[in-house]
Amino acid sequence: MREDDNKKDEKYDANYNFHNDINDELLRYNKSETNFNKFFTQKEINEGRLFSAISYLCLFAIIPYLNDTTNRYIKFHAKQGMNLLILEMIVIVGHIFFGFGFIGGLFSLMEFILFAYSVVGFIFAITGNSKKLPYLDVISVIR
Repeated sequence: MREDDNKKDEKYDANYNFHNDINDELLRYNKSETNFNKFFTQKEINEGRLFSAISYLCLFAIIPYLNDTTNRYIKFHAKQGMNLLILEMIVIVGHIFFGFGFIGGLFSLMEFILFAYSVVGFIFAITGNSKKLPYLDVISVIR
């Protein structure tokens, strides 16, 4: 019985180290590289497509982010979706605060750009692509 427990512990440790290595690799990625499909298994991508796509649907982004999942593909898109949600909330509050006029028009433009990012992220997630959205990693709150 002890040997089985040791094998489980070794398997867990190897799996844990593998996930840590992947996370470290994602943190040290080349800034010019935007495609991260090589970090995810095809099984993770297939199982996580729908749930990852939900990450880009405004307030629904909270659901995949708070879900305790081991699927790294879902976590990748959930973090991007939460960063978009935070930026959308900041822009909406700024638009309400400044109202209309030139500055309000700039906030409207930012809302449109963030909406386009959400659409692109949704398409990436549902088609099985794991690409960073341009410039989002520069201003991201959640890493």
